[in-house]
Amino acid sequence: MEEEINVIEKDYKQQYGKEEIDLVLEKLCKTNKSWLCLIFILTASPGVLNGMHIMSYIFFVDNEPHYCNIPSLEKAGWTANEIMNISLVKTESPSEYGCLYYDYQYSIIANNSFEWALAYTNSMKEKPKTLPCNDYRYQNINSVVSEWNLVCDHFYYRSNIQAAYAVGKFFGASIFGVIADKYGRKLSFTSAAICFTFSALLAAFSNSFGVFLVIRFLIGFGGVGCYGTAYTLQLIVGQAKTWICCTFNISYAIGMIILSCLAYHIQYWKSLLIIISSPTFILIFYYWLLPESPQWLLSKNKYNEAWKVLQKMDSTVKLKDESLQVLHKFKDNCNRRIYTVKKLIKPFIELGSVFSTPTLTLRTMICFFIWFTVSSTYIGLAINGENFMVNRYTYLALNGILEIFSYLLPGPLLIVFGRKSACMLLFSLTGILLISIMFVPKVYKITILILALFGRFCSTSAYVIFALYTSELFPTSIRNTAIGISLTMSHLGTFISPYIVDILGTHSWYLPSSIFGLLSVCSIFLLIFLPETKDKPLLNTIEEMISEKI
Repeated sequence: MEEEINVIEKDYKQQYGKEEIDLVLEKLCKTNKSWLCLIFILTASPGVLNGMHIMSYIFFVDNEPHYCNIPSLEKAGWTANEIMNISLVKTESPSEYGCLYYDYQYSIIANNSFEWALAYTNSMKEKPKTLPCNDYRYQNINSVVSEWNLVCDHFYYRSNIQAAYAVGKFFGASIFGVIADKYGRKLSFTSAAICFTFSALLAAFSNSFGVFLVIRFLIGFGGVGCYGTAYTLQLIVGQAKTWICCTFNISYAIGMIILSCLAYHIQYWKSLLIIISSPTFILIFYYWLLPESPQWLLSKNKYNEAWKVLQKMDSTVKLKDESLQVLHKFKDNCNRRIYTVKKLIKPFIELGSVFSTPTLTLRTMICFFIWFTVSSTYIGLAINGENFMVNRYTYLALNGILEIFSYLLPGPLLIVFGRKSACMLLFSLTGILLISIMFVPKVYKITILILALFGRFCSTSAYVIFALYTSELFPTSIRNTAIGISLTMSHLGTFISPYIVDILGTHSWYLPSSIFGLLSVCSIFLLIFLPETKDKPLLNTIEEMISEKI
């Protein structure tokens, strides 16, 4: 029976296999531009929503002016500014600002005017002792900072908001990737969309900071599932695939621009969260708009279902015989247990494969470091506007606008340069621009803004090129594994970057950008040990890679 299946399968694949499906899709991409645009919008739109949610952190943790509550002064009708001028211990550190107050006899001061109190406290030769705050008041109540008192001893808790999102992305990419491979892209996308939609809206109704972090984790978990699954639908092939891949990530930049405009008009964080979360409901309806991937159906030997999907897209496509699919069901039932065991141990075998030779180990470790660098720099610089003392709305919008062009730069750049030299050039510019910020006086905000924006611009372009470069560095047999593990390291960069910005930025405003610049410089030296891959055939086996001269 199995020999008969193999003979039929060979003949069937020649007639109705992947190449034939790709030809039908390529024809559809060329002749039906409206369908092509629809698929692009449907698959790229989750990126817009993801871009808004990942950057919403900037507006959730606004450094709202806060001060210690002085009950007697508040009861006497003093304004917030008057209480702060009298009681507040001045400090330049954001993590310590508003955390201490002077131990005056406030019951006496409250019986007099603010002008009298100001003259009285200024005339004192020695200030009284200071005390830590245990009750805070805020001039504005717009962010999670005032919602859960993320100030003073809890100042660094705010970094957990972005870290929780990054951890969600880490697990979501893996789990929804497995679901997509085993049960189909459509089911994976729909389940991710449901998680994304309801968690995004629930976040606005969180009653504790711990609950908010859990929901923030689920937002990242579901969001990356939608984005990653949509990217792997494989509906666009041929020449159209090139420009689709180049422009797909622009959706993130569009999300950043939209978010900055919305946040400017909607100050309260819960209202902003509801506004940017409401459109996620649309993703659930994609179940009826997006088809299943014909290539995935083909990989599961569901030939007839694959061609039914194609017929819905193009009515001229004829359905194929179901005989092979019936035979495959028998074959699959016989091998199900063996397949299950192999599936369980496969990730461990694949993980070891990228460290199986010294050459592979070197390439893998270099890719780990560079993916960490570009990811931490991408997020870190975007949320670092507070340390640069620039308008956060303008800063994020400009980042989004320049990011669009950063995705377009690699195309013409790679015509002139190779992958390796292009990356080295862009990392050199990133390092120079970001490190030079520390030598610019803080009062020159425009200069600092320009250096930061173009530093991120170069880093993002390097990210796009290095993604292509990574895929060409490894042989076909382990290429997907190498890319998957590298993406895992990029999530680690996303996780760590808010702590670099929030913790180190409170000590020296230029430290985060300098660290990102130094990481870029280190990447230049590591690239020396990698081969150029431009105009070279892709490697198929590890043996071919070993024989290649570095």
